[in-house]
Order: sequence, then C-alpha cells, then structure tokens
Amino acid sequence: MKKGKITADAEVPVENVDTLARIIEAGGGKLNRYGDLVLELRKSLLSTKKEKYVVEFGVLRRGDFVRPFFSVRTDNQLEPVLLMDVDRKEGGKTELKWKCVSETYKKVCDELVKILKRGLSALPSKQLHETPQTPQQEVRKLKMSEAYSSRLDGFAEVTLANAILKYPIRLRYEDELKNLQKIETFLREFLYRVEEGKYIIAISGEDWRLVIGVNTYTGEYTPSFISWKSNERYLGEAAISRLKKINPEEKVTITVYKIPESSE
Repeated sequence: MKKGKITADAEVPVENVDTLARIIEAGGGKLNRYGDLVLELRKSLLSTKKEKYVVEFGVLRRGDFVRPFFSVRTDNQLEPVLLMDVDRKEGGKTELKWKCVSETYKKVCDELVKILKRGLSALPSKQLHETPQTPQQEVRKLKMSEAYSSRLDGFAEVTLANAILKYPIRLRYEDELKNLQKIETFLREFLYRVEEGKYIIAISGEDWRLVIGVNTYTGEYTPSFISWKSNERYLGEAAISRLKKINPEEKVTITVYKIPESSE
C-alpha cells in the first residue's frame, strides 16, 4: 500500500475534527452540509466524465494515541481509504504519516493527500488553533424520549453480527469510554457527521452495551443499557446514569446502524 508523510512547521491539533475540516477547506476541498468531503474525480486521465465520492473523516483516540482516518461512504458501509499517525517533533513540528489502505479507492487517497498538503501549507499556524466562529450547520436540539424503547428491547437481545442483517452499518470504530460518557456532547458531534435519518448506536464494553435510538429529524433519542454480567437493564435517564459508573478508561466499540425508512 502507498504511504508517505507530511511535515508541518507548527503543532497541528489533528485530534480536533474541526481542525481537519479547516485544513481540508484550505486545501481546496468542499464540505457538504453534514461536514463530509465531496470529491468529483475523473474516471481516467483521458475521460471527461467524473465520479462523485463522499468522504467521511474523524479521529480515533486511545489515550495519547491519535489517528485521523478517512473513509468513502458506500451504500451500506464505510470503506477505509486513508489512515494517519501523528508524530510530534522537537521544535513544535508535526509529522503526519499517512497510508492508503484501499486498492479500490487509490485515486481518492491520492487526492486526499494532495488536499491535506495544500491545506497545511496554506493555513497559518494561528488559524490551526482557532475555534470556528460559526458552525457549518444549524445545531439540532436533542431531547430524550421513549420513542425507540420497543425497538431497543429487541436489539439488546441480538448479536451485532446478526444486527447487520437488518440494519446496514454506517460507521464502526473504537474509543475510550471517557470520550463518550457525556452523551449529549457525543450525540451533537454525531449529528454533524451523518445525513438526516434514523439510527441505532451500539456502544459495547466488556460485558455491557448501551444502545441509543436516534431520530435526527426530531432530535429525539432513547438510551437503553444492558449488563449481561449483573443482568441489569435500564432505560432513559437511568441508562445514562448507569453508564457513568463504568470505568472511563475502558475501551469500547461504537457501531452505528442506519434504520431503513421502509422498516418504520
């Protein structure tokens, strides 16, 4: 697989998704209203026809480990395209080691690297640390309800492998629980990353799972907690309260499923 590195003369806070978005825009990338990068690339050097790709990006964090990632959205899942490792150098420099991880989307990876290089060259170091003055889209309000309680009861009984037979996977990644325990903050970031629709988010730990039904149209969400070890089950506020009692350093897997409109 193709790989290389990009060196910036300043500390680049790439653990912040807003910083990645700012770099992409400075490099000529265009973001849609959901914060995804939209690329239109020629099918071949001699072709005038273009293919459209929607690229999602985010950051995987494990303690001090930070890894920005970029994935192409397909009908049922995300295809990883570009991974980056961050290396802080002496003198305040940042080295971003990148690796293309998909043979299918090699030209997408090449274009991403070009955009990131241009963006890092174009942005002054001061702007890399600035907080955006305005959000890219209107903030949607969140409200807890029991709208998805019956659906979540059934979901808690199935394995995640079986769930994909009914609900297409939208996103899957790993993180530390401490980055998710403020559920409303986590959900607001989630709303910026997805298109309008209805979703089920499964946060799985060693012997427990928090499942959240989310409706982005209304801002409603329903959390449900289950522990197989202690046979505990909670819904709503009680589920969130139980989550906060778990060791924040625990590693968890986050899997996002899209609820097909036809299943409603």
